[in-house]
Amino acid sequence: MFPRVHEMLWPDDAGTDALPWTFGSPIHLLSQDRKYFEWKLPTRKPKTVAEEIMRRIREQGLPYLLRFSTLPEVYRTLVEPSWPAWFALDPSHRICALAAIEVARGDRATAIARLQDEIDARADDLPKYSAPLKALLKRIQAPAPR
Repeated sequence: MFPRVHEMLWPDDAGTDALPWTFGSPIHLLSQDRKYFEWKLPTRKPKTVAEEIMRRIREQGLPYLLRFSTLPEVYRTLVEPSWPAWFALDPSHRICALAAIEVARGDRATAIARLQDEIDARADDLPKYSAPLKALLKRIQAPAPR
């Protein structure tokens, strides 16, 4: 979890006692086959489901959390062409995440330029694609509270 980045991306979460994870991925996307599944809850052996859940967490979830436990690693991954393999972000939110990380690193000018470039590139798209970009740009450009 990265509180500064998270609060920039989801300002409504600010002030809560426990912030949710900033970046994540459904566990089925961490498997080799990336095939969606639902947990089957047996009526007689709930221990079997618990064992399967724990196995998946150990084999797929923990390595994911360890790999992306640092902001530089998250940033490096988000700028790679294969970023969808690791995060459940659409293209607009990917740009927002990169910009929020840049602001957290003290590079506000790069974040503003990144957001503005993407907003300009999406000028002919539906507003829903540029809305998160514009909202973050507005938050970044707003004067800091005193």
